[in-house]
Amino acid sequence: MASNFVSFFDSGSLGRSHYMLVRNIESDPTTSPDRFIHDEIRAIKQKIQHASLKECKEYLVTLMYSSMASSNPYPSGTYTFAIPYAINLAEAGKTIQDKRIGYLYCSNFLSSTDELSLMLVNTLRKDLESLEIPRICLAADYVIQSPNEDTIPAIESRLFELLSHNSPSVRRRALLAFKALCPLNPELLFRIESKILKRLRDEDQGVVNAALFSAAVLVKIDTSTRPRLQPSIESLLLSAWADRYPEALHTALHAMTCASLTPQVVPLLSPILRWAMESRFYDLIRQVFLSLQTLDRQIIWDNVVAGVLTPVQDIRLLLRSNKWNHRYLFLTCLESLDPAFWAGTTEEIPAVLEEEEVGAAMRLLDSKDHSIRIKTLLVLDKIDNDMLAAYYGQALQSIPNSMSLNAQNEFMIRLLEILDIQFREDGAGFAEQLAGAFRAVEAAGAELLILEETVEMVLVRIREGKGSFRIAAVTYLAAQTTNQETKIGPTLFVIVSALLCEYFEQVAIAPAELLQGMSRDLTSYPAPVQDACILAMLRILASCEVAPESVVNGVSELGSSSRRYIRKRCEQFVELSKDLSKLKLIVGKAKSSSLPDFLEALQGYSVDTPSSSTSSPRQPAARLSPTTTNSKLRYEAYAKPTISPRLRGRRLSSSSSTLSLQSLKEGESHEALSQTLTPGDLALVAGSEALSSIHQRRPPKTVIETKEVAPPKEDLIAFDSPFFTEPPDNAQDSTKPVTASPDFAATWNAMEDANSGARGWCQGTSEGVLKIVQDLRLEVITVSADEEPFTGELKILVDGSTAAPALLRVRDTDDGCLWRLRSTNDELRLQIKRALSE
Repeated sequence: MASNFVSFFDSGSLGRSHYMLVRNIESDPTTSPDRFIHDEIRAIKQKIQHASLKECKEYLVTLMYSSMASSNPYPSGTYTFAIPYAINLAEAGKTIQDKRIGYLYCSNFLSSTDELSLMLVNTLRKDLESLEIPRICLAADYVIQSPNEDTIPAIESRLFELLSHNSPSVRRRALLAFKALCPLNPELLFRIESKILKRLRDEDQGVVNAALFSAAVLVKIDTSTRPRLQPSIESLLLSAWADRYPEALHTALHAMTCASLTPQVVPLLSPILRWAMESRFYDLIRQVFLSLQTLDRQIIWDNVVAGVLTPVQDIRLLLRSNKWNHRYLFLTCLESLDPAFWAGTTEEIPAVLEEEEVGAAMRLLDSKDHSIRIKTLLVLDKIDNDMLAAYYGQALQSIPNSMSLNAQNEFMIRLLEILDIQFREDGAGFAEQLAGAFRAVEAAGAELLILEETVEMVLVRIREGKGSFRIAAVTYLAAQTTNQETKIGPTLFVIVSALLCEYFEQVAIAPAELLQGMSRDLTSYPAPVQDACILAMLRILASCEVAPESVVNGVSELGSSSRRYIRKRCEQFVELSKDLSKLKLIVGKAKSSSLPDFLEALQGYSVDTPSSSTSSPRQPAARLSPTTTNSKLRYEAYAKPTISPRLRGRRLSSSSSTLSLQSLKEGESHEALSQTLTPGDLALVAGSEALSSIHQRRPPKTVIETKEVAPPKEDLIAFDSPFFTEPPDNAQDSTKPVTASPDFAATWNAMEDANSGARGWCQGTSEGVLKIVQDLRLEVITVSADEEPFTGELKILVDGSTAAPALLRVRDTDDGCLWRLRSTNDELRLQIKRALSE
């Protein structure tokens, strides 16, 4: 595999760490890259603090590659630690490439609301005022990608000057920068209206397109500018159509749509559609139909009757295409147009599609693509609302007798798609039809299963609905639980439980009545349904003054006849029903009223209870022989020794490339204030962890820090016998990570004899070296690379229980790792050396 990779010198990588990361990730596509990425981010966090500009550039590129190569999105803020260094690179970079990487990193990871964005204002202003066109373009590109209101006062006047710059690249970017800043300050475009009109006649087409985009935004926010801009836009549209220039035609048509189509432009729409179909300019096809949406209905009617406009007939070939994207575009265009112009719903305009084409469109309802099915349903609903009702009724009458779990999920999802469109605003109607669909599937003889995808889809639909829709749907479903004549299926009962847990307070049914209804047939459901229902009942119970006795008795009886998991849940319900104040406290700790968040809060309560804490896996337990299991203590264990905190002063580190934080100490402030600071210096200081702690020191004296010390082990002389007849559970693990030990350095230094040492290079990481040593079946103790002594190196103590142990120091490099070995035991030293050299 390695021979298939290009060499480092031919790869174009900025450094070996970047090259090795790419190689490790792409060498085995089946392996998740997150492990390599996590290790690389952790290493960069340490190395970037003292990196030069060249090294900083490499690290930033590596981080940006990591963000794109990760299989799972990292939490927000993962890459923000390098923003101060990116700002410094954008400010102090000596080449255009340096500044480009700095700006690019900031545009990807720096939020416009972050205070660090203020550090870029001066850098942007200086680059915009530069005489070098590449520097101007870099700064303008950043403004376009990351508009910030705080930058407007500093760069507005310079951007206005750049509208008349000699370079078309600069003029285009200046227009787009004003357009990007417009949502933050709409008056900006008003001030450059004359410049926009001038640039609409620019000799460069890129500048003209940028002016058209700016004009489209301007006429939207101020309709009074339409008479002044419309003639120029119309002239450009006619010119682009005459030249058959698709990009200019698309942009001009978009701007013309915003400025309102003129009578001279409307007859051109059908010829443009036919040309776009022949030339396969599908984005232009979509833009034509968007333009038709803005036209007055009477104008379209007159042109369709006269045969001037034939939009659907011009694109009917898209329906016959075998490509799903073409069919989706066809349906999207149909949805945007009134059916009266193509569906044959009026006598004046006959149907455009033939019978075969209508059949092909109807077959799209059975497509495997969810988006295609939704678009088809929307088109049918726009033609006639009754068509959806008829299609839904037909689907209910053709339910298969036996379906697998996946088949049931797919069938219910397709029914829900119809109901979602048919009852957009009617929550009660949606819930009523939903319950009827579940009853129909159960009546067809299908096995009662929990359809997880269906549950998720229903919950998302109801939660995202409007307030009135949501309350009406939940109220109808809640009423089903109190109706003794109604039997709710397992999937619907899980849905009802989750909704009531979250919205029961908005339902006009008493909590006690809800509890009685939910507990009525609880024994007839499978365990997962019972679990969800009891959790929801606990949430509802918290709003009751007194727990209903019949409900508590019913849950208690269920627990006595259930298996271990449900029995514990029932016991928890009975226990909390006796202490409602504790239950209300648990509800108050939940992040939200949803069922998962309530469960998380409830589990936190379970961990805090004394019964669970005694059996917590965090407490190491000794394995005893049968003869000592039931014995009692003869005497009390020795008292644990008290730990005195170790005091030491904390010193702030400084770097040659950043502002020295030592100058912030008392007596040196005057010298620090006399320095000339660049925005890059300020950015590095603002991102420093040391600066964030300065305000906490009153006054700046020696800071007292308590070093964390591992708690002493439990005293084992607490049983009948001081010896174990069986080894403890953790005896099988030969690797014991420990905190830094002062003996390691002393033992290492005592073995300085040349005959007791060895060194070498190993392809892999320090973790690989550790695994090789572990395979020797020797006792191994490790000291982390982050701990003293020899920071940055993994320390390994092998066979430390003997008088002649072996000590290993391993340091990771870009191409592998270096190891150093010392031991006075020749046999042990040679054994480890051979293992590492193979």
